[in-house]
Amino acid sequence: MELKKASSPVVTVLVLTLIAFVASIIIYTWSSGFITEETGGSERNVLSQMLKLEGISVTRRFGDLAEVEIYLRNIGSVEAKIDMIYIESPGGLAIIAKNISKTIIPPKSLEEITFIINYTNVKPYVKYILHISTNLGVYSFGLTRVDLYRLIKGAPIKLPLPVYAIYTTETVNGESLRWHYTKPEKIFNAVKQYADLYVISTYRDLYNFIYNSYQFLKDHPGWPIEKVIIINCHGEVIPYAGPYDNLTLYWKSYLEDLRRTLVARKIIFVNVGGWFAYDIEGAYCTSTNRPITFLSYKPKINGSKEFSRTSI
Repeated sequence: MELKKASSPVVTVLVLTLIAFVASIIIYTWSSGFITEETGGSERNVLSQMLKLEGISVTRRFGDLAEVEIYLRNIGSVEAKIDMIYIESPGGLAIIAKNISKTIIPPKSLEEITFIINYTNVKPYVKYILHISTNLGVYSFGLTRVDLYRLIKGAPIKLPLPVYAIYTTETVNGESLRWHYTKPEKIFNAVKQYADLYVISTYRDLYNFIYNSYQFLKDHPGWPIEKVIIINCHGEVIPYAGPYDNLTLYWKSYLEDLRRTLVARKIIFVNVGGWFAYDIEGAYCTSTNRPITFLSYKPKINGSKEFSRTSI
């Protein structure tokens, strides 16, 4: 296949546009779940001895969303289970937290907890109150020494979802995948400006990401595998790492496996150029995830058609 290249400025603009477009969908979806409501402070059961707030920061922001990080210490002898976190303004407007990273705080422990808020209604020079609702009661912390608005505006602009790039450079039987349309390095640099980047560069990793998430996480502890964006750096070539030893017969099965994985884990798949699944290339792998034979098949325009109508 003829290799096609794009200039550096064009690549950067196109990739950032893709990220911004995907992010706008995510932000709209997430924002629709953020509820603001008036609260009555007199009805709260406010406790002050079991949980202690030891730090607060804003790690990133994108659009109207911000990721807040807090350090919470349980100084009691009973496990605390978080039901809800919300931030209240002096006027009683509550900003509800979403995507709370951790809800269990063991006794005598310090935990790092992150959550997402829609900061549209956060104003400068306003003293907010952080409320944490637990099985033990509602704990309230006045943010008197913190300007939440300045914390948010001072945070780096980054997408609140991680991004994977598939760029497989491994050689099997003297064959390797090529990049088409854009240089992967240009994509990496563009993505790093606005998101955390993870790169899948081997057939073992690609195989495990699709077929064996347990092994993938064992190889890469802490790497996210759900609610992520995947960018295929190989353009119209879909990288193959699967259990089928004949792509001519089983290319549809591989696309079905790929689509099922994307749907089950709420993954957004982005192609950087070309006709989606015009070509499928890669390695047949054994159950030990070891690449054995390099395979290639061109479904051409039928690839995207088959993928779009695959059952889930």
